[in-house]
Amino acid sequence: MDFGEKVLSPNVDGCLEQALADGVFPGAVMLVSAGGVVRHFKAYGAAQRLPSQRNMTRGTVFDLASLTKVLATTPAVMTLVESGRMSLEDPVSRHIPEYSGGWKDRVLISDLLIHGAGLAAWRPFYQEIVENHRLGSLEPGTPEARAAIMAEVKASPQVQPRGSSAIYSDLGFILLTEAIERTAGMPLDTYCEEHIYRHLGLSHTFFLPLGAEPPRRGLPREAFATTEYNRRLDRYLTGEVHDDNAHVMGGVSGHAGLFSTAEEIHALAVTMLKAYHGERGLLFGPDVVQEFWRRRVFPDGSMRAYGWDVPAREGSAAGRLFTGLSVGHLGFTGTSIWIDVAREIVLILLTNRVHPSRENEKIKQFRPVLHDLVMEKLVPESYAPPGSRVFEELVSHAGAQPANGQQGIVPGWVLATDALGESSDTARPQASRPLEAIWFKCKKCREIIYRPDFEANLNVCTQCGFHHYLPVRRRIDMTVDEGSFTEIDAHIVPVDPLEFKDSKTYRERLAAVQKKLGVHDAFVYGSATLDDLPVHVGVFDFTFLGGSMGSVVGEKVTRMFENALAARTGAILIAASGGARMQEGVLSLMQMAKSCAALARLKEAALPYVSLLCHPTTGGVAASFSMLGDVNIAEPGALIGFAGPRVIEQTIRQKLPEGFQRAEYLLEHGMVDMIVHRKDMRRVVANIYSMLYS
Repeated sequence: MDFGEKVLSPNVDGCLEQALADGVFPGAVMLVSAGGVVRHFKAYGAAQRLPSQRNMTRGTVFDLASLTKVLATTPAVMTLVESGRMSLEDPVSRHIPEYSGGWKDRVLISDLLIHGAGLAAWRPFYQEIVENHRLGSLEPGTPEARAAIMAEVKASPQVQPRGSSAIYSDLGFILLTEAIERTAGMPLDTYCEEHIYRHLGLSHTFFLPLGAEPPRRGLPREAFATTEYNRRLDRYLTGEVHDDNAHVMGGVSGHAGLFSTAEEIHALAVTMLKAYHGERGLLFGPDVVQEFWRRRVFPDGSMRAYGWDVPAREGSAAGRLFTGLSVGHLGFTGTSIWIDVAREIVLILLTNRVHPSRENEKIKQFRPVLHDLVMEKLVPESYAPPGSRVFEELVSHAGAQPANGQQGIVPGWVLATDALGESSDTARPQASRPLEAIWFKCKKCREIIYRPDFEANLNVCTQCGFHHYLPVRRRIDMTVDEGSFTEIDAHIVPVDPLEFKDSKTYRERLAAVQKKLGVHDAFVYGSATLDDLPVHVGVFDFTFLGGSMGSVVGEKVTRMFENALAARTGAILIAASGGARMQEGVLSLMQMAKSCAALARLKEAALPYVSLLCHPTTGGVAASFSMLGDVNIAEPGALIGFAGPRVIEQTIRQKLPEGFQRAEYLLEHGMVDMIVHRKDMRRVVANIYSMLYS
């Protein structure tokens, strides 16, 4: 049945009751919160239909299937990273020495978390164990069976190169199981119990090892949602893991095996959400949660966070209304969690859709529709992107109008209701913030991004990976040793030798931008250290008249090279410029020759010069010193060239090749030496500078 085309009840209760009637699942528990306040928490239908009927309760314990990855394995890695016993950049071989040789040496812990190691999605390892058992040689659920599957996983080949795209892989999380256990010195279930769940007071979140005494943690069978009829075992599974591989491994694995309730999942999710937003003294620190929830973009455009999924641009299980700053995950048994980090909304849906058979896949169509219905109830309470339907509803609801055509300030509203199925006309305003302080619109993909996450990602779009302008001081801070930068020649100010005037005088333009930015011109340079090596660093400020080069900029670039020569240091220049400044005419063009002459003297002294080309680097800056580095490094997607592509096309009356003048095109044609992502730039530049300077 196509739920996307059906007219569902606007009432959430009615929507879920209709899903029961349509056979989407026998039963469900849904818990929704906004801002830490539970807004909906109700059980529906049956925890078991066969062989007998049992009603679902809010405290029913579910087999979470792959939610294990984000509620057990990923939090375990987070705690090990925070304690310093594991690093995201560790090769897997550091923790599993036998996982080595060839391509395996390059697989990192982060690759496994992000499903980027190139491993297969799934393999039926259990079948061989079961067959061996039939022949009388290996018992499913024993340590020997678990070791056999681990050996098979370690021997599994790559199905595609590491880092090329995301392949959601159970194999990677089975490997993480062993990495965690060897590092922690205890089984995964014990580690999670002692270092995560017990700290949060979670008594109904656990693995259920086969053969453990007492079985099912001493809980009655009635406490659990029943899953599928298992032909091999000739019974419906209740309180034992559904996943076939995890079952023959003894019930404990990093890819599946965790059990919990909606309420305890919510407690863990809210703990992480509070930490993300800066609350300290919790189980997790803000830095580690922010790092793990930051989305990563693969070359093919696929996206993941560490351990977590993120909403796809089209056809997402999260629906249409979760923001780009959201994380979530699904479980094969019919479980899911989605967290809108920007709006602080948690939506947990636990079902037993595989009861009595996994052939029932109606939930795939139903889930995003339910999510949209819930978010339509909640989203008017949150800030929404300007220009969106939700934004217009907010303005209308609040009785506010944006002032003078600007985005303005729109209040958030909290509807006075205890459950999403109820409504009230009573509302109360929350604290207000300017929308532009919360949201950023990417110039390339046009996605609306939560600004704190965008800035934490070094002004790189979390959706498409486009590298936006980075302010000068942040650029300096991320390039050189902390506290080592001393600015030189900050006092030099431009003049108007040609008394240039267009719609405004040049003097008026200079005064306006100087007042706005608090700087004299478009280039800042000084002395610093980079990994304790002396260096002179200069950075163009694109916000100052497009980073254009006039007499002062040319003079300061020249002096940077001269001071580096006098101090016997190298130089690093970071360019983002529209080229020569037209208001200074030929005087600006003369700066090209002057600065290049100073650079030539630096090179004659065999002192290094590293040039970083950012978006955009054009005109006279591109045609002079910025392309003369001993090593020329470009940021991804940067526009680099003399004239812009539109001007060239109009001049030669020909269509330019796809990607012409972009960094990738220049690398292919030998015009730049390498392309480096901003997050890796400092490390790469430091290594290159160290080699050249020594």
